Amino acid sequence: MKALNRDLGVTSMAEMLTGAVPGEEVLLCARNGQPVTYVADRYGFRNPDAVHDAPVNLLLLGDSFTEGICLPEGEDIASQIRVKEPAVVNTGSRGAGPLFELAVLRRWGPKLRPAQSVVFFFEGNDWQNLDGELSLGFLTDALDPAKPVGPVESAANSTEAVERVLSGWWSEQRQSLEGYLSRRSWQRNFLALQQSALVMGIHYPKATADKPEYLQILRAAKATVDQWDGALTLVYVPQVDRFVGLLPSATVYDELRNRVRDAAGQAGLDFVDMVPVIAAQSPPRSVYAADGHFNALGARLAADAVLAQMGGEASEPRLRPHELLDRGGGNGASLTGDFFAALKQDQCRNAANAELARDIRVVLGVDFGKTGVWCNRTGGLLKRRGHHPARPAPRCPEIHQ
Repeated sequence: MKALNRDLGVTSMAEMLTGAVPGEEVLLCARNGQPVTYVADRYGFRNPDAVHDAPVNLLLLGDSFTEGICLPEGEDIASQIRVKEPAVVNTGSRGAGPLFELAVLRRWGPKLRPAQSVVFFFEGNDWQNLDGELSLGFLTDALDPAKPVGPVESAANSTEAVERVLSGWWSEQRQSLEGYLSRRSWQRNFLALQQSALVMGIHYPKATADKPEYLQILRAAKATVDQWDGALTLVYVPQVDRFVGLLPSATVYDELRNRVRDAAGQAGLDFVDMVPVIAAQSPPRSVYAADGHFNALGARLAADAVLAQMGGEASEPRLRPHELLDRGGGNGASLTGDFFAALKQDQCRNAANAELARDIRVVLGVDFGKTGVWCNRTGGLLKRRGHHPARPAPRCPEIHQ
């Protein structure tokens, strides 16, 4: 959504798009050769539309983990929460970071006025995403309580403008990641070295730089929910890398974990830590799909953590046959056995056929401290077009991670 707003020329939070085209089918990924989709609700999010006809008890904010990337209806976090708490609205969106989520909360929170709001923080890239978000003027508006939240219709965010941008993305020449790297041996060797380090458990993340803006964001979020006496909780979601390898390496990830926990405490948020929950699984990586997102089991653990925070009961375990396969990696590729199919960068992915745009900046911008780059069908960001049933993306649209 950030890339779409940027390419639309959106200049303010009031006119920015926060969700997909209402009522349209949204493509999440291809799974076992079949598209995984959902129909966006009246505001462009992944919910049954009828949820907006009654009071809302719980609001979810986050990125592709929250949206439920590559998880069919019933398996994503929100769907599993609805087993016990039907009045939940999910605003998760692939590629979203802390500042984007604040903008979503400021726009929709006062309208929905949920008793509980939960923001998911993903260890793998949310800290890095914030750097790019701070360079976007329409997102920094969210830090100013005097700025109007919208939505305001304009020429920039019109349906016609959106269609033009999406058509432009589709028309760009595609180039597969495998093909790109096959002609550039040093990138191949570098990626192989990174993957070997991950398997050995010596794949360490970058040092965590101080970002005072993050505390500012959490305080602004807390002030927002205080308007209707709501509660705000931060759920910390670890990346699979901390649980993979022959040598123990989890502690090197805790610098960021501690920073986020401290910021949440200073801002007055409740903090739910998924690290010990996932570490208790045997093995921990069994809750992740091949691309590093949660599989159905991981989503269920997250749903149970949210329900427990609300004082509710855990959802009933209901693993289907394909979910048992997902416990070993799932979704068509093993974590280490098919590296190129497992490359991930949060919002861009196709589980069966990862592809890269011609834009070389995407490759050069890969953060090798993460698993890699995923490219999903860009059109799926807003809707699934009938004449392109399951095509991978011509472009990985989000530059600002």
